[in-house]
Amino acid sequence: VIAASGWLAFGWLTTSRRLKDSLRELADLANSSQVIEEERQMLELIADGAPLEKVLSTLNLAIERLSPGAMCSVMLLDQETGKYLTAAAGPSLPPEYLKVLVNLEIGPEMGACGSAAYRNETVVVSDVATDPKFAQARDFILGHGLRSCWSQPVRDSRNRVLGTFAIYHAYAATPRPEELRMARVAAQLAGNAIERTHAQKAITEARNRLSLAERVARFGIWEADFVRGSFEISGQLARLMQIR
Repeated sequence: VIAASGWLAFGWLTTSRRLKDSLRELADLANSSQVIEEERQMLELIADGAPLEKVLSTLNLAIERLSPGAMCSVMLLDQETGKYLTAAAGPSLPPEYLKVLVNLEIGPEMGACGSAAYRNETVVVSDVATDPKFAQARDFILGHGLRSCWSQPVRDSRNRVLGTFAIYHAYAATPRPEELRMARVAAQLAGNAIERTHAQKAITEARNRLSLAERVARFGIWEADFVRGSFEISGQLARLMQIR
């Protein structure tokens, strides 16, 4: 009887562990499905030409839905100097707090985001009240009800830092492994959005410059695709040829 009871207890513990592991896997799968859906919505916004702030705000709100109690932000690194961060989106953070997040210098001990951008690595501040990284602005941050902050660098496809993605909480907290994974995924999505938006902007500017050059130099452009059997000309060439 004792042996049987022991085996039953062992079997229950094994089953319990498997159940917990299965629940974790299901939760990860659900979150992954949600992340894929959120990414799809972001890509649609980018394709429609939505402002970058709207795209990043959509991302922030999506992560906040996956992590109740979180307040998210994305800051962009000044690409000319590589030294300053400015808030690009943070729909759930206090507006007064966001207003001062302009041209913040990065450094090894400059808050969570400034440190993450400088080091190009994840920085976790479990308690703003005691962490030396917030020594210069501790009272200001605590005054806005922000107690912890985890910041992840936002990178482009070449691993260059574009900015940071941060998760704030109103209480002291240390992130669980799945929460850090979520922050990394969010930072990757933000990097994709920023890079795609910059690429589209560069294409639009190049087209505008080419169009201006056509008008000034009075030349046109044509393109023939012999595979598809198509022939296209620019508007300027059409005007030069007096095609209506």
